[in-house]
This record gives sequence, C-alpha cells and structure tokens, in this order.
Amino acid sequence: MKLRLLLALALAVVLGVGPFSPLAAQACACGAVVTDSRASIDGETAIVAFDGTTEQIDMVLSLTGAAASAAWIMPTPRGTQLGLGDREHFTTLERLVQPRRDSRPSFRLNWPAFGAGDGGSTGAPQSRPPVQVDDITDVGPFRVTTLSGTDASAVNGWLTTQGYPTKPTIIGVLQEYLDQGWVIQAVKLVPAVAGSTLSPDLTPLRLSFETTTPVYPIKLSSKATTRQRVSLYLVGPRGLRIDQDASPDSPLEIIRSTYISPSVVGRDSAEQWWLTAYQGVLNPEEITADYTFTTDDPPAPYQRVIHTGHAWGPDVVLMSMLIVPVGLFASVVVGAVLLVRRGLRQRAS
Repeated sequence: MKLRLLLALALAVVLGVGPFSPLAAQACACGAVVTDSRASIDGETAIVAFDGTTEQIDMVLSLTGAAASAAWIMPTPRGTQLGLGDREHFTTLERLVQPRRDSRPSFRLNWPAFGAGDGGSTGAPQSRPPVQVDDITDVGPFRVTTLSGTDASAVNGWLTTQGYPTKPTIIGVLQEYLDQGWVIQAVKLVPAVAGSTLSPDLTPLRLSFETTTPVYPIKLSSKATTRQRVSLYLVGPRGLRIDQDASPDSPLEIIRSTYISPSVVGRDSAEQWWLTAYQGVLNPEEITADYTFTTDDPPAPYQRVIHTGHAWGPDVVLMSMLIVPVGLFASVVVGAVLLVRRGLRQRAS
C-alpha cells in the first residue's frame, strides 16, 4: 500500500499536479500615502478625459481597513483647478468594462502591446522661493495645499513638518516635477462626521488643467514599497491610448475599447466619445516615467473575454506534448514495479 502511495505521489509530481498559491498583490497608490492607523491604500483608479486642449483627471483611491484620516501628495501642472468627481461615473464604467465570459474551447494568442514613445510635459521654472504655499482650498472632504518652489528638499521639509507622507528617497522625483514648473498638491482627507472612519471607497478628486500632451503623473510610485494596482479609463472625442508607459517592462493591459455616450462621464456632447480602459499591476522599481497619452483614430472595438472552457494555446499544446509521453513512461514504470512485486511474491510462495 505504501509503495502504491509513493508511486502515485511520484506520478503527480511528474505531471505537475500540486498546490499553487499565487502571491497577493499589495499596493500603495501614488507612492506617498499615510493614514492614522494600520489601514492602507490598495489601489488607484482614474478617469482621464481629454478634449484636445483640456485634460480632466478624476482619481479615486481604495482604502483597506478603518482610518480616521488620510493624507497624500501628488504633482500637477501649474494652474490646475480642483473639484469633486462623481462616484457614479466610476460605477458605470466598471460595469461597462466587465469581460465577456465564453465557455467554448478556444485557442489562446498573446495580444501585442502598444509601443512606448517619447512624451512628457513641458514648462520652464520661474524665479521663485525654495518652497511657497500658493493656496489652501477646501474641496468637499479634501483640504488641499498647493506648494511651489525650486528646491525639492525644502518642499519635502515643509511636508514633513505638516505630517505628510514624505521620505528622502522621493526628493529627486519631486525635483524633476518642480524643474518642469509643476506644483505639489498636498491633500488631507477627514470624515464628514467627527469620530467616524473614512469610507473604503474614497470620494473622487477632480484635477483639470490645460495641456496639449495629456499625462497621468505616477512617477512618485517608483519610491513605493509595494506593488501598484492601476486602472485607467481614457475617454475623449477621439481614441486616446498610452503613448509612454510608466513601466515599459509591465505595460497596462487593454480590457475594453468602445464608443460611449459622453454623459457616462458627465459631459454634454452630441457626438459619441471613445473609451479605452487599461488595467495592470506595476512593480515600483520598474516605474521610470509618467503615463502620457496620444489621440489617434479609434481602434477596433475590443472586449476582454474570459474563457471558462478549455484554452488551447501554444503553451497548452506544448505542455500536452510533454505530459503524454511522460505519463506513458510513468505508467510503464508503475506497471513494471507491480510485475516485479508479483514475481517476488510468487517466488516467495
């Protein structure tokens, strides 16, 4: 009996059968977030709307755990207008990009990734002090302090004294944004009712600014300590796609591409807009730039399909070619061992 059990286990190892425990992806959105408890930010989702001259980013962070307050920092172009986004827009888009399920057998192919191109935002720094508080604005539950300056160390020092999530390692990235003429938005969020905790789905914060090169700033996440879960909904009158990947080694995956009514994102327009939705998980050490986007003719409509039946791809075929002969060999070995044992028993009797 023991021999048969050992043989069965050996066969299972040969055929690759065994427990599999994928690593859970942890995240810290923006690379600079702090709460007053053990709660953490485990993802960021943004709607990036671009009409050719103005970009609007509605960004929402997902909170895991209970916290009475949260704070984070983000760089934006100078002149950025602040407001509140609509949580319902995210809910509608989330339903729209759900994959289609197909139980039929399929042959799996890899989709080619869009190539990365040159991009970025421009701006010349003006003569100004090392750090300066330009504005303090209350936007719904957010209190946003806008900082400008020429010295990232001075900006980082101010943030530290005010209890914001900074560390020396982000100074170099902050300096890059300041050199472009950008400002730093320092955001604090507290519950509407004193003594309560924040909702797991935080209120969306809206950023609007004029530009000809749409961008999603994420380079601060290169200094995060955990993996970054990112979802981007790109919308506009023309097709909008990623031109420069923040992490070329881990490009975001397109999960949906289709026409939508502009009303889905709160816009009033007679013409349809185009949605391209991306998702992915980034390793901080592989983040080298911000996302930049380019307008293009809308691509063919696409919807991700989840196959619940057998997926026959090149890897499956190759594995089958290996498993069959190895399985036959293992069966021969098992049969030979059993024959030997039977012969030994007959001799003993």
